[in-house]
Amino acid sequence: VEEVDNIPCVNFTLENEKIPTYILEITKVEKGTTKVLQGAKFRLYKEQKQLGEYTTDANGKIIINDLYQYVEGKAEAATYTLKEILAPEGYAKVKDLTFKVQEKDGQLAIISDTQSIYTSEAGKVNLTIEDSPSFKLVKKDGNTNTLLPNTKFAIYNVEEGETPAKNSKGEIVGTKEIIAIIGSVILGI
Repeated sequence: VEEVDNIPCVNFTLENEKIPTYILEITKVEKGTTKVLQGAKFRLYKEQKQLGEYTTDANGKIIINDLYQYVEGKAEAATYTLKEILAPEGYAKVKDLTFKVQEKDGQLAIISDTQSIYTSEAGKVNLTIEDSPSFKLVKKDGNTNTLLPNTKFAIYNVEEGETPAKNSKGEIVGTKEIIAIIGSVILGI
């Protein structure tokens, strides 16, 4: 403490310790394949605050910069929630992913209640999100088990009589036409 013009003054130095950040690269693919999915829309939240809205590009990717790493003992919670708000056509939305990223043994690791596929490199986490097709219909030859090309299917909501089936967006699935039934139909989901 020293006096300046008869006023006691205390001089001290404050030092800020920067919380490390990372880049999150998301790749959206069809489950069990390497087929990338364009047009999936996500929102990223930190606590209840929306940080941004992102759409996968032609390579199925989204890159989000400057997210805070979780550092134990720091006031910065660094917990994020990724919500898919629009799945690509023909696919189901994935469950919300709440996560934080922490450095462990020199590597970045995702800490989450859900199982996530990821890799990491210096300052970057590569997260792969797999999306399942809503459903898939295939027709195979009963003897050879080979796929039959140019097959047409009719899909109806049997609980409401013969009304056309609708997808999760309320749109009619396909168009009604008369088709000949030849062979057998195998449904695959």
